[in-house]
Amino acid sequence: MVLKIFLAIVPIILRIMAILSGSTSISEIDFGVVKRFFLFQVVVVFFGTIIAGSFFNQLQQWIKNPTGIITTLGKSIPMTSTFFITYLLINGLGAKSMSFIRLPNFVIFWILSKFAGSPRARQRMWMYQYTSNGTTVVDHTIALLLGLTFSCINPIVCPVALAYFVVNFVGETYNNVYVYRRQYESAGM
Repeated sequence: MVLKIFLAIVPIILRIMAILSGSTSISEIDFGVVKRFFLFQVVVVFFGTIIAGSFFNQLQQWIKNPTGIITTLGKSIPMTSTFFITYLLINGLGAKSMSFIRLPNFVIFWILSKFAGSPRARQRMWMYQYTSNGTTVVDHTIALLLGLTFSCINPIVCPVALAYFVVNFVGETYNNVYVYRRQYESAGM
């Protein structure tokens, strides 16, 4: 859960970095966030968790036999797949299933509607909601990476990844058809 909260803050920082680096259009900012966030998740979440999890689980064996690092990693990396199964469950069935409720957007709307001058202004605030591709695309790619990587090591990842994608398909299809408007057309990019 802490990792998910941390990963919710990172795209905001990356968006600011993309703006400060000279990106001028919304699509250019989104594509910059996607590239940087995917690299961040692969390096920090994927490799960092594998190496840190393997290191701390097998620390005593490394101290006893420093030359057997490769065999120790070969035995301990499959143990970290449980963490990634939990991550996919929390991300897919927990966080992504909440996309139907859109609680943060509703709270922001409720606060801003108190300051709206007329009912029409309040309706415009609710009508023009946008989604950011900078975070949704990266969540799908890291889930695909985790599913493909650990499907041979721990086959339980396969139904968990399937559940992640089914919940996302239903939630994002509904929101993209009925709720969100497009801020820009990316021309298939």
